[in-house]
Amino acid sequence: PSDAPSAAPAATMMARGCGPLLACVLAASLLSLASSAPLPLTGLDGKALTDGTCATSTVSSGQKFDYNLQDAESEDGHYEVSVKRDFKWNDTSPDIVLNISFFFQFCSDMQFKTDTSRPACGNSTTGNATAHCPAECLSADKAWCGECASLVSVQASTHPEGAWCEALGGFESARIQLMDDSDPAVGLVYTFAGGDAGHSLYCVNNRTRELRVDVSCAAVVSPPKDADELPPPPGSPRGYRSCRYQTSMAHPGACPAVSAAGDPQGPAPAPA
Repeated sequence: PSDAPSAAPAATMMARGCGPLLACVLAASLLSLASSAPLPLTGLDGKALTDGTCATSTVSSGQKFDYNLQDAESEDGHYEVSVKRDFKWNDTSPDIVLNISFFFQFCSDMQFKTDTSRPACGNSTTGNATAHCPAECLSADKAWCGECASLVSVQASTHPEGAWCEALGGFESARIQLMDDSDPAVGLVYTFAGGDAGHSLYCVNNRTRELRVDVSCAAVVSPPKDADELPPPPGSPRGYRSCRYQTSMAHPGACPAVSAAGDPQGPAPAPA
């Protein structure tokens, strides 16, 4: 039997405020993720990789690949990637313009140098910038939002609340995988897991939200781009979302240091 939740009545969905928009407007346009038996990743001490670990390694074809994604942390304290979406409730409804911004930082909570760089989650006309800030992202003085590892901010042109935010997961529960098991030098996949469940009514199987960041190994930094939502599983109820978001970037911090497996001299620096 299917474990997908039953469809919610329209009145219930409308009563959730920001939920219907966020549930309906992030277009599912990316290919489904392929599943395969991954190469095992371990911590640099040889133990099993634990949640939140940024230093990791794997062995393949007699070589050891050592990574530390802490080297890929943003010097500005956070990464941001924004997309714009047009949304219509139906064929006769007016257009709604959505400005969707994804914020994240590897291995630690985000930092913001100015007030204006922080995520907007409330109604700017009332000055309540944190009205819809996830509790785990609200600052200790409750003055601003973004004191967490990742979130998505949605601003709607005609929505009375102005903007709202959903947490996408913390670094403490992050997962690290190889981008390509056949070539460990390609880069890493960093997934922020255990995000907001406040509107899980719209997430298939009551999932919490997640943000997957594909970090390719490169000599120069390429900022994150093409953020979007992955398609829901086949057969999902109409109107339900995957709540799995994805973006991609490139950074030297995703390049492994390579050495012979068991080499007491340790790894050599990754080539430039």
